[in-house]
Amino acid sequence: MPMRQFRPPMVRMQHLDRLLRNSRYPNCSAVARYFDVSPRSIRSDIRYMKDMLGAPIVYDSRRRGFAYEGAWQFLPEVLLDPMEAEALMATKKVISGYHGTPCHDEVSRALDKVLQYLPGACADRSESDIHSFGRFSDPLVSIACFTSIEDSLRQQTKMRIIYDDSSRSGAATQSTIHPYRLHFSQVLTSWYLVAWCELSQEVRTFAVSRISEAVPLDEVFSLQEGFPLGRYLSGAFEDVREPQLVKVSLRFSPHHSQWIRERKWHSSQELEDHEDGSLTLSMEIPSLEAVMRWVMRYGGEAEVVAPEELRNRVKEEIVRMGMLYL
Repeated sequence: MPMRQFRPPMVRMQHLDRLLRNSRYPNCSAVARYFDVSPRSIRSDIRYMKDMLGAPIVYDSRRRGFAYEGAWQFLPEVLLDPMEAEALMATKKVISGYHGTPCHDEVSRALDKVLQYLPGACADRSESDIHSFGRFSDPLVSIACFTSIEDSLRQQTKMRIIYDDSSRSGAATQSTIHPYRLHFSQVLTSWYLVAWCELSQEVRTFAVSRISEAVPLDEVFSLQEGFPLGRYLSGAFEDVREPQLVKVSLRFSPHHSQWIRERKWHSSQELEDHEDGSLTLSMEIPSLEAVMRWVMRYGGEAEVVAPEELRNRVKEEIVRMGMLYL
């Protein structure tokens, strides 16, 4: 039965290799019918295997087909077991949620190049049939800015950026930065740039969606000596970082304690169970602002135990929210 779907030459050559190795004496017409291509295409494949790959292929006129006249090792087949194939197809579905974002097209094309080599039944399924993933509400990122940042990272050169710094200064600011790392936050589904900022004289995390202009400069820089980039990235809470670590304790109701227990919220977390089924989560985190926003998602199911400063911030926010509904 013809294989009526696109198959690149490498797949046809892999098929030829299997037939030759099993002494099936394939001929151009039969293989062409199988792939629904012209015999000329199969002749070109065989010629390529002989001339470029050194395959010892000869034509056996008595058997009216081709054969190997000696031992030969073909290139390893790009074949996956069913679970591996399913995982790759699920990955393809995951990244479809990032359509229009940086890296989407490149990763999608790379996956397609691997998926096209899947054998048989696996190849006939364009997507995983057992997984589904929601669309991510990621902020819009300028592809031009993103590409410029990548270029500066590769060349390790400084950049001049214009950044919407409304949270700090209330306006857009221009500054020269030393880009350290592009980091995608799975928590916030956003791209961030970790960089040394010459204006503020500190390492900062910039939301890439708020960079309106990014111009690579010719000046090369060196990473700040002794700066623990890995620890900087892993120590954040909700991908927000401030210089000072603060220990916080949060008590969750019995209704929500199981949900809190099931996840790893921070590398420093400690859990304490209580007789009534409630649970206290303690962490050393670098941002009271971030943890305040996070704990308020749980409404009356969560209470800030410590520090007092965080309790007061939550109280003030609750009062402010209450005023909106009076």
